[in-house]
Amino acid sequence: MPFYNHACLSRPIDDLPGMRRRIEPLLRFAAQQGWPWMFSPCDDWLPAGASEYLSNIGLVPAMALSGMAAECSIEPVAAAAQDVRPLSGTSGALLVGELNCLAYGMPLEWAEQTQWASFFGSDVFSYALYESDQPASTATVFITDNCLNVVCVATAPAFQRKGYAEAVMRHGLNEAMRATGLRHSVLHASEAGRPLYERMGYRTVAKFTAWTSPHT
Repeated sequence: MPFYNHACLSRPIDDLPGMRRRIEPLLRFAAQQGWPWMFSPCDDWLPAGASEYLSNIGLVPAMALSGMAAECSIEPVAAAAQDVRPLSGTSGALLVGELNCLAYGMPLEWAEQTQWASFFGSDVFSYALYESDQPASTATVFITDNCLNVVCVATAPAFQRKGYAEAVMRHGLNEAMRATGLRHSVLHASEAGRPLYERMGYRTVAKFTAWTSPHT
């Protein structure tokens, strides 16, 4: 699953020679693995000419992302037929993967092939919202650098536009805040998801572009 084979930057790149030094080992590693993958740098951290360089080496922009942050005081919201259940173990990780595959139009077998045994630990709060005993939506909160890092928010197409993503995300944030006392939350939002997060009090602090290889 490209979301799981994901490279980012830890610091800005000053020029195109520096870009090549950072990217070429990544390209070699990706070629050896042969898996779908993504490179999602902060746009402000790239040098002039970076987009042209990435296109020339065979990468294509897959989606625009907004890095968002909030100081949370999240209250739960009501959703019709709300039934939120905690996720854990292999079955929980598989369900998170399947709902993300459905939501983003990826093959379900990508979720089945994912071996993410460390997905669930003491610093992970993951939930699914069910309708009529069917898993509809999911959200996960990781504790990263003393932040509530929201990831893998997804709703199956048959259950979208019912408020389920917001409901399960608020539930996960509440549980994480109660357990840790943390309030600062961060996430990466697609353009489709950004309005939801803005309604929840998140603000955009950085822009990202997710690049991927069409050959994997």
